Order: sequence, then C-alpha cells, then structure tokens
Amino acid sequence: EKVFPYVDSIGLNEQELELLVDAVGGGPHVSLVNKASIADTAKVSETLFWMLKTFTGPESRLSRVHFHSLTFHTIGHVEDTWANTRRAVAAGSWTCSTRACQNENLTFDQVTLQLQSSFPVSTSSPPLTLNLDAKQGSVGWSRGGVDFHLAPVYICNSPQSTVGLGDSISATGLFYSVFNGR
Repeated sequence: EKVFPYVDSIGLNEQELELLVDAVGGGPHVSLVNKASIADTAKVSETLFWMLKTFTGPESRLSRVHFHSLTFHTIGHVEDTWANTRRAVAAGSWTCSTRACQNENLTFDQVTLQLQSSFPVSTSSPPLTLNLDAKQGSVGWSRGGVDFHLAPVYICNSPQSTVGLGDSISATGLFYSVFNGR
C-alpha cells in the first residue's frame, strides 16, 4: 500500500522479490531459487503472475514487473498496458553482457548461456514449458491477462565489471518498453 499506488513498474532481483513476497504476507512460492541458488523460471513467472493479479486494480498503478537474475530476466505486464517488451528483454540482456565483458562486439565464445534450452514457465494449471534457441533473443507467452517475455542472460566468461548490472538490465528494459497506460 506504500509503493504500488505510486508506481507503474518495478524491477527486482531474486532476493528483492523474495523479500517483497514475504513482506506482503506470502505468495505462491517461499523460495524462488533451486538447490544451486539459481532462479527457477517457473517459480519466478508464477510469482510475477500472482503479483500482477494481486496488486493491480483501482488502488494500484502497478502494471509491470521486471525480474532479473544471473541466468535470465523476464518482464510480466498486464496485457495492453505495455508494448515492445520482447525487444526490451533482449536489449536488457545484451546490455548486461556487454557491460560485464566491457565489449560491445561479443561473440558466443566469450559468453556462457546457463539457461536450459527447454524450461518451465508454469507448473500450475496449465503447466507450460518453452523452448529457446541460443541465438534467439527472447520468448513470450500469455496467461490470464498477463503477457510475459523472457530473455536468457549471456554470462561473460571473463567479466571486467559487475557493479550496477542489475540496474543496467532494469533501466535498459524500461527504456525499450512502451507504456500504453491503463
């Protein structure tokens, strides 16, 4: 009640999203990471869906949540409120990788893709698994009035800088997104 009435969009990493879910009294998942401390694509997507279904409406301006982690980032938004989301997640991923490597001309041998080529985005009804080609910039899907786009993060093999990467990925994603209003 102190944030969502005043913002249209929010960007979070896995620790921030878990703290927010805990602060508001729960959500569909207690933990968003697997045993290897890597964000779980299905748990994150289901939590973003829950957030957008729970905290949108007349008392809230929230219509978009941008999640970023080491292996992927995703944007969920109430349908018809934002546009250009596919390009936004792809641009955010590229910005993160080029900033970490300090190289605008990356090649695939300079980065590692840790996101599996097939991954679940929902384990609830109906379950949904998506496939991603390593050279594909992002994938999208819709569920119950919420549109999602997800992009893998190409992890720099020899990072030169890691300070501010989360802020860069969120800022770039927001820069490329087009707000249509509600």
